[in-house]
Amino acid sequence: MLKKLELWRKRALQNNFNHFPTLYAFIESSDEVFPQDTKDIIIEHLQILKHSFRKYFPVPDKNKNWVVDPFNADVPDITGLTTTQENQLIEISSNSNLKRVFKESSLSSFWLNIRQDYPEISDSALRPLMLFSTTYLCEKGFSAYVYTKNKYRNRLNIESDLRIQLSNIDPKIPDLGSAIFFIFSKGVRQRKSLGNADIDDLASYGKNFEQALNHLKRAFVIMDQMNFSLKTNKCFFFNKNIELLGHNISVNGITPLNRNIKAITEFKHLLRILGLKHSLYLAK
Repeated sequence: MLKKLELWRKRALQNNFNHFPTLYAFIESSDEVFPQDTKDIIIEHLQILKHSFRKYFPVPDKNKNWVVDPFNADVPDITGLTTTQENQLIEISSNSNLKRVFKESSLSSFWLNIRQDYPEISDSALRPLMLFSTTYLCEKGFSAYVYTKNKYRNRLNIESDLRIQLSNIDPKIPDLGSAIFFIFSKGVRQRKSLGNADIDDLASYGKNFEQALNHLKRAFVIMDQMNFSLKTNKCFFFNKNIELLGHNISVNGITPLNRNIKAITEFKHLLRILGLKHSLYLAK
């Protein structure tokens, strides 16, 4: 393609546009002289296009030709090899048995087969050959990209999401839950950051059931100490009532299931804390 672009550019310099049928037909059908500034734009565009292609398809490194054909390599002209690698390459190029093996096997297989006898030169040859040993990660990344950035989320910045999807590190959900609860409790105590919280969310912040239940109890204690309000009549309930921690929570209020259990009362609505913009809901 690069050779074609160079040919087209040179022909355009000679006012020969036969390689562009539509443009050539237009010029032939027009009585006017083809403008010079338009021709200059075409030539410049072809030159820029050639440079753009070169970024994706760089000039092959001739110094690595010995990897493709070690038996016709001119060792003295090769740079970047150690003394040991040069000697091993000369031994390989002089071995008629290896030449027969080279013709009968693939390039990567050949270097892998002689790696035990010629480790230094084989490792140097395999390094550029094994850069793209598999296309699985590329295909996996493209599939994740297409699935995540669909027509409903075409403006999504997918970089962070894609990094998580392609990572092979399993998240430690229990530890993350404990960390989230710590942030929640710290924010409540500092009276700086308050938002919506669901009872089942708070209960899930733990490594196990006992810790999650303890976190939930601590959440109630913190809210009691801070005099936060729990307005069940403003909560959204998927069910008519919820039984949790020995209580029945509903739009009608909070009542204990057992008379021997001390009831969790609804605190007065907190108005004196300035900057409180969000209500704290503890029911779902």
